[in-house]
Amino acid sequence: METFRTRFQRALDLKDPDVEEWIDARFHRPVAAALSALLLPTDVSSNQVTIGSMAFGLWGALCLYAGYFLPAIPYAPAMIMAAFLLFVSVILDCADGQLARARGSGSMTGRMIDGVADNVVVIASYYTIAFILHSEWGLWGLVAAVVGGLSMSLRTMMYDNYRAVYVKHVEDKGAEEGQPSRRQAAKAAMRDARLQGDTFDAYLLNIYLGWLWLQRKFPGADDDSTESVPELSEQARREYRAEHASTMRLATWLGLGTHMVLFYGLIFASAFWIDALMLLQFIFIVPGGLLMAVCAWQGRQMNV
Repeated sequence: METFRTRFQRALDLKDPDVEEWIDARFHRPVAAALSALLLPTDVSSNQVTIGSMAFGLWGALCLYAGYFLPAIPYAPAMIMAAFLLFVSVILDCADGQLARARGSGSMTGRMIDGVADNVVVIASYYTIAFILHSEWGLWGLVAAVVGGLSMSLRTMMYDNYRAVYVKHVEDKGAEEGQPSRRQAAKAAMRDARLQGDTFDAYLLNIYLGWLWLQRKFPGADDDSTESVPELSEQARREYRAEHASTMRLATWLGLGTHMVLFYGLIFASAFWIDALMLLQFIFIVPGGLLMAVCAWQGRQMNV
């Protein structure tokens, strides 16, 4: 019988160090791997874990709202609970993919649902923070939340695209003729869903296609098709890695995991200092904006 340690090592399937976020590799993914090791012998599916991630995230957003706007709810405990629930949501968000890979059961539908869940949690939480900042700071608080939220979205999209481009150039996979891109695979899945009469899945996959289209509009993006990158020799892959690895490692600080640790960390701090939520916007807008600009400048040639 497989031991917990063996299951943990199988679930701890880290990405290429060049594309893995520092906080994910050292904290989120090891914690999620322990959870995945516990779930591997059970009937819990990776998609159920994804739904759990979304549920905990929405619960966290509800605690944010209730703690600030409902007088009957103690403020500090509600903020602490919101931070904890968002942390759990992040761990579950890592665990769903680790569980699927450990079982060899990853799918386009699972990846699509995962992306939708991430966005639902972030949007719900950010809307709530925007209401709180508007109540505390007036129009300036609302503007800060809107700009901070948009800058966060732009950075995470930039990281996702840089990672996709970099992986296609340095890994010896995906170059086989006829292998579909994410966009092609999503279109095929949507056609299948329509043929089977599953209009809800078709609708969700159409949203996913729109998200992929939007991602292509940012620096470092391409159309995610295998034919856009010619088959590269081992030497060419090594040269590409040597030239662009530093840019890719810098871009990992634009990822969702990095943003979320700031997110739940400063929500926890807001239990004792409400202006921590405004500090979060400052970090997203100023240092985050500068980092995004540097990555955009350095990543101009990543598609070449």
